[in-house]
Amino acid sequence: MGGKNQNMKKFTIFLTIICGGALTSNAWALGMVCSDQACQTGDTTTPMVRVLNCKTKTVSCWGGSTNNKIESCTTCNSGYTRTRKTVQLVSPCANTGTYYDCVKQGGDIGGGDDCDGTCDNCLDSVTSPATGYEYVTDAICNTSTCTCSKKSSYRCAKGWWGTPPAMQMIGNYTGCTQCSGGGTTSGSGAESITSCYVTGLTGSDSTGSWSCTSNAYYQN
Repeated sequence: MGGKNQNMKKFTIFLTIICGGALTSNAWALGMVCSDQACQTGDTTTPMVRVLNCKTKTVSCWGGSTNNKIESCTTCNSGYTRTRKTVQLVSPCANTGTYYDCVKQGGDIGGGDDCDGTCDNCLDSVTSPATGYEYVTDAICNTSTCTCSKKSSYRCAKGWWGTPPAMQMIGNYTGCTQCSGGGTTSGSGAESITSCYVTGLTGSDSTGSWSCTSNAYYQN
């Protein structure tokens, strides 16, 4: 009986080690936990979260990344209450960030008679979580209820093409391919290689030299 109990104990310890290793690996794959940090001096990137109706405000780059640049109200204009909120951070951070917004006094979320036809912090945003990828948030304000709905998705950056999935693994983004041969696209969001083009093509043969003055698009 003693030998059986010893074997069972060793088996339990072995399982604990395996499971513990798996949890550590998954946590690493999902990204790191970031804290708010001061942005670099002279940084002019657009914040992923912007706040309105503030008398004074601060700005932080969570994890030191401008992809997670967030404004926060320190004092509010008259008629507004400083309210704590959270937002899901993007790569390389996997946690949520906290900030303060200024919310109109006297009205609950949902609007009603206190709705003034505007939404707080209802702004579109675009961040670059990885080379060749953009994380886009479209914000729509319901002026009847003063509520904001946001929809986020990934798209390929300029010079890349494809249809990236809605869910991405931090550090292993998929779905976008860079235009080959020094090609580019007219903007972000290209889904097909036929959106890639090259300019300034030149060459020569026995009859003389030639140049292509228009964009030469790729073909499948």
